Amino acid sequence: MTAFVLSLPESKLRIIAPDVGGGFGSKIYLYAEDVALTWASKKVQRPIKWTCERSEAFLSDAHGRDHVTKAELAMDADGKFLGLRVHATANMGAYLSTFASAIPTILYATLLAGQYVTPAIYAEVKAVFTNTVPVDAYRGAGRPEAMYVLERIVETTAREMNIDPAELRRRNFIRSWPYTPVGLTYDSGDYSALLDRATEIAGVKGFAA
Repeated sequence: MTAFVLSLPESKLRIIAPDVGGGFGSKIYLYAEDVALTWASKKVQRPIKWTCERSEAFLSDAHGRDHVTKAELAMDADGKFLGLRVHATANMGAYLSTFASAIPTILYATLLAGQYVTPAIYAEVKAVFTNTVPVDAYRGAGRPEAMYVLERIVETTAREMNIDPAELRRRNFIRSWPYTPVGLTYDSGDYSALLDRATEIAGVKGFAA
């Protein structure tokens, strides 16, 4: 992208990326400083190093997510899921960044089935512009939002219906493959074994006492 902006062949650019930790999503975005410093370095014919203050990063770097979501889950008398309906308003920030529009839509809605058999899933996402910093891929990019909404409503449903949350999850786990709930095809999984192991490690049986 920098080569494109500066009309340079890619072969003329040397990029060195040292070990600077995680948060790769926020680094995908092309920031104005990237281009400005490359231009300035060429102008003065010397290497330039620039490090922003942490407060600057909070005001300028792409942020992760900002959703207002309403979810509804329908199930039968046996606790089997029948349908999930999700309405989300997603803040894009003041303007679109590289992957902003994809994160709360295709990367979010396609994960709303989670590990459960849900015959009908409806997702409606409204993307809105605000006066905040643009959003971009950050720590999961759409997946954490979907999993939070799904597991939160499953947990709430279990408590409202007086069903053990773990048991409600087991009743609805996917057990037949391949399974294609929302666009994506699942080819395998053993969610019951994973839940059993997780509850064992967490010591759930003794939690009430």
